[in-house]
Amino acid sequence: LLIFLILSFKYYYFKKQTEPLKDLRKLSEDIADGKEVAKATQKLLEQDDEMSDVLKAFYRMASEIKNKTAMLNIQKKALDEAALVSETDAKGRITYANSKFLDRCGFSYDEIIGSDHRIVHSNYHSKSFFKHLWDTIKGGHVWRGEMRNKRKDGTLYWVDTNIVPFY
Repeated sequence: LLIFLILSFKYYYFKKQTEPLKDLRKLSEDIADGKEVAKATQKLLEQDDEMSDVLKAFYRMASEIKNKTAMLNIQKKALDEAALVSETDAKGRITYANSKFLDRCGFSYDEIIGSDHRIVHSNYHSKSFFKHLWDTIKGGHVWRGEMRNKRKDGTLYWVDTNIVPFY
């Protein structure tokens, strides 16, 4: 009987401790996947223990992440409306180009994605120009300047450029 009571107590205690951990794990996975975060049961949030405090902190964090992501999306939309925007991976391959960039260069999205910016290279600028540009970016600084690029049809155009390194 004593062993049964001990095992029953351990089972109850273990379940009480792991239930919030399961919710916390699910919450973490939802945050990582960018999903809408489901609310924990009211019972878990009303408990007065360390796990409920951690769970409440996670929900606050999830809410803050959601708000900041929404603000970033608004800022990205504003930037896309105002400027030519492209993004590259660490190897310089284009991973994103907005419609203004595509309209200006004359290439389609499929033609641009995966290529590098040499696709719009006009052969106007010197090697030292690009060396300075790359040294600036590799140093973690924003490069600003004017560049002459070439459209798909061969016509040339100038762009006032800001290149911001993101790591």
